[in-house]
Amino acid sequence: MKPINKALFEVWSVEFAKLDERQRNKINANYKMLMKEFINLMNNDNKFIDSITSSTGDRTRVIYRFKTIENLIQKVITS
Repeated sequence: MKPINKALFEVWSVEFAKLDERQRNKINANYKMLMKEFINLMNNDNKFIDSITSSTGDRTRVIYRFKTIENLIQKVITS
């Protein structure tokens, strides 16, 4: 079993915890879109990859990863 990326676990946990029931239902209904957008992010955003793999406690990287995932979630919710 591979280890869990703590930075990813943290950002997803916090961002999901901020959602209300309506937003969580929207995410559940659009799960495939969420995964597609996340895969796209992982394949195309080197800054995000850096924010979850090295110097993960750096303030700038923490802010970047949280804003990026927040924006991704909002994109799915508003679609």
